[in-house]
Parts: sequence; structure tokens; C-alpha cells
Amino acid sequence: MTKYIALACGLLLCACARNSGEPAYYTLGDNPGGTAISAKKMSVDVGRIKIPEYIDRPQMVTTSGVNVNMVQEHRWAEGLSPMIQRRLISGLRKRLTGASVKSSDFVGEVGDYAVFVEVYSLDGAVPGTVRMDAMYSIMADGNAARTRRVEYSAECGDSYADYAAGIGTLVDDLARSISRDLDKMEK
Repeated sequence: MTKYIALACGLLLCACARNSGEPAYYTLGDNPGGTAISAKKMSVDVGRIKIPEYIDRPQMVTTSGVNVNMVQEHRWAEGLSPMIQRRLISGLRKRLTGASVKSSDFVGEVGDYAVFVEVYSLDGAVPGTVRMDAMYSIMADGNAARTRRVEYSAECGDSYADYAAGIGTLVDDLARSISRDLDKMEK
């Protein structure tokens, strides 16, 4: 009987040690690369990314049909909008090698082009697929030079790290599309 009590106490301690109650934190990581699309000289300002309120929170949010799941033990290390903006800027820089790309929040000269992105939905499940529905506008001289609606999807594995990486892949797809459009612009 003493053996069983000791075994039960040991298992209880292991279970408590494994679940410390501390959430895991994630970022979108670095853009792993991308093929250069253009070496044209231009300057590009990227505005703050507008995202839906249901995902604009510290908890990672997944969806299943009409259900929205806020996962308390898996959180973003910072706001999702600034992370998407930084990853997008990084992706544009890698594809537009002659361009100066910065946040529109940066004080300095106004760029030749301004890019604005609104994400309408960013949904998915673990494991499963993550999807993005967004629209972007490229402004030149205060006028919309190009507006495009895009939809992307990526498979994600069975962890929240995979889910975050999947969102990063979608942002890379967005950077590729915007880069192609910027390359076609004539200033």
C-alpha cells in the first residue's frame, strides 16, 4: 500500500512540474528569405497593419467554423499587428533590393510609395490550415495606384509554433505580391 501512495505522489509531482501554468510565447520569427524581384531605386513606407479585433489580443486565436478559441497558454510575445508589419517590411527589403523600406511611423522623408494593409480574417486550427484574407493599397503621390485583395493559406503542423510559422508564411506571400506590384510601378 505504501508503494502505491508513493507512486501516486510521484505521479502527482510530475504532473504539477510539467504544467507550471506559465504560458508559452511566440513571434512570427525572421523572414527566411525570398528571391529578389527588383533592384529599382525607390522608397516605401509601410503603414501599421489593421487586423480584426477578435485576433488583436495577447492570446493566440484559432477558429473552427463559427467557434473562436482564445488559447490562454499560448500567447503572442507582442501585438500581432506590429509583428506582421515588421515581417512584411523584412520581406519587402529582401525582394526589393534597391529599395529603402521602413515603417510609416519612422520620422523622416516621405517615401515614393506608401503601403497599407487591412487583414479581414486570419483563421485556422492546430493542426490544420491557417488562412489570410486581406487587402492592400499602394499609394503614390497621395493617390491609390494599386489596390488588390488577396487570399492565402498554408498548412500548419500540430503545435502552436507551427501555427505561428504558418502565419509568417502568409505574410511572406503578401510581401511577394506587394513586391511584384511595386516593381511594376512607374514613378
